[in-house]
Amino acid sequence: MTWLSKLLGTSEDTADGPTPDAAARSPLSLVHYREAMQVGEDDSDADDPLVAVPIPPLLSLLEHQEMLKGAPLSEEEVLAIRDGAVCMVLRRSRAQHLADRRGFADIDPERPWQGWT
Repeated sequence: MTWLSKLLGTSEDTADGPTPDAAARSPLSLVHYREAMQVGEDDSDADDPLVAVPIPPLLSLLEHQEMLKGAPLSEEEVLAIRDGAVCMVLRRSRAQHLADRRGFADIDPERPWQGWT
């Protein structure tokens, strides 16, 4: 059993990680942003929808990449970083609770360029 299977509560791993069925049963889903947006589209709870929460926060990812580059990021780079960001899929209320505890607002992943510039 790998550390990921322990985290996800499953022993159904492949070389690429947990099987889709095992990940779907997990209370914690870790996916890339583009995949997370597809999960949110299938959600039926309109009062507390599923949202993608980048971990680490998107603001931190962008700051780090800009520091490594040594120059401002382009819009295309910001979007690519957002699309590749690992995200947790949480109910909006839980995501808000997480943001409140973190102590700062992250950049909105649906509008990363506007939040970054």
